[in-house]
Amino acid sequence: MHKNYAARNLERLMRERGYTQLTLAKNAGISRAQISKWLNGHYGISANSLNTLCNVFDVSISELTAEPQEAPLDIGLNIKTARRAARLTQEEFAERIGVPDSSISAWERGTITPSEPDLEKLANAFEINVGQLTRGRLSLTDHQTGSHFEGGEEKIAADPIKNELLLIKRQLSDLTQMVQELLSREQ
Repeated sequence: MHKNYAARNLERLMRERGYTQLTLAKNAGISRAQISKWLNGHYGISANSLNTLCNVFDVSISELTAEPQEAPLDIGLNIKTARRAARLTQEEFAERIGVPDSSISAWERGTITPSEPDLEKLANAFEINVGQLTRGRLSLTDHQTGSHFEGGEEKIAADPIKNELLLIKRQLSDLTQMVQELLSREQ
C-alpha cells in the first residue's frame, strides 16, 4: 500500500460524503490534527485507524487503500451535460457561479479537476451532491433542469447520445422560434 493512496482515498470519501476534518474527527473519535497529518501525507494511517475509517465510511480496507481511480473526464462530462441541459453557455454558467469561463472549459475537457470549493459551487448550482457530480454519469434522477436555472423542464438522460439529441431538439426549437419572430417583424 502506498501511504498517499489511503490519504487520497480518504480525501475523496470526505468530499463525496460532505465531511470536513472536524466532522470526521468527531465521527471517528480521532483528532482533527491527526486527520490533517494523514491528508497532508506527513504520516501513514495505522491499521487500527484504517479499520475505524472503514467503519465510518462503510467501505472495505481495499477500497480505502487501493490506488485511486480518478475520473476527471466523467466530472467534466457531468458538468457539460448539466450546463447544457440548463441551456447555458460556458460564459453564462461561469458568471452565475463566480468562476472564470476558462475554468468551466478546462473542467469540461478534463484537463483540470475542480477544487473542493468549486465542486461544492457546481453541486449546489445543479442541486445535486458532490458525490453525484464526481462519480459516474448523471442519471435521470440526479438533476432536473429548470429549478435553479431558467430553461427547460426535461431531465438529463443517463445516455450521452440522448442528451445531445435533447440539446439539438431544444436548439432547433429556439431557432424556429427566432425565425418566426423575425418573419413576423417583416410583415
